[in-house]
Amino acid sequence: MSVSAGQNDPTEREDASVDIVEETAAEGAAERQTLFTDAVIAIAITLLALELPIPEGTTNHEWLRSAWDHHVEYFAYVLSFVVIAAHWRSHHRAFRYVRSFGPRIGQLNLLWLFFQVTNPFATKIIADDGPNGVRFGFYGLIQGLACLTLMVIIGRLTAEADFRLGADPGLPRRMVTGLAGTAAGFLVSVPLFFVWDQAWWLWIAIPVVNGAIRRRRATAAG
Repeated sequence: MSVSAGQNDPTEREDASVDIVEETAAEGAAERQTLFTDAVIAIAITLLALELPIPEGTTNHEWLRSAWDHHVEYFAYVLSFVVIAAHWRSHHRAFRYVRSFGPRIGQLNLLWLFFQVTNPFATKIIADDGPNGVRFGFYGLIQGLACLTLMVIIGRLTAEADFRLGADPGLPRRMVTGLAGTAAGFLVSVPLFFVWDQAWWLWIAIPVVNGAIRRRRATAAG
């Protein structure tokens, strides 16, 4: 029985072993990065809750009145919770089938996390008193830059990451399109807040319109 030369070549066996070790290490690094990201998001949301004021009062009426006096802070908390959760959900979708990726994506992911951990501070700013242009503009800028950063991450994942079986090849394009609409809603509002106090409506309107257009296109294509 003949045996191929490659099977007896110790150099080839050593190279194959090195490849397996490197692949395993890369997969482990990607998993640790994902777990670290989830932990940071959980901390950011926890910090939001810690900033909530506690109503005061000796009667039900006084307590409810005190709670209403802080309704702006509570609304800001709910808004930021929803926004951070949406950011995390998009991140989770982008990395769901990723097996390994390069160090540049890891660096971009840290930048994206920077914007997430800034959210509690930005939320406290919009819940406080002051000029709307600066307060809401800063909040919109943070959210818009977070969306843009994730768009860049998705682009690099598509170009250089290793994906598991089952990954949807059309998902990156759909995600980038959706993130572009959300980023536009936040970033366009930044200068408008200096002339229009209600510019935060763009945070809702542009993503909704963008989603409706994407659904219509998907229906037409299907």
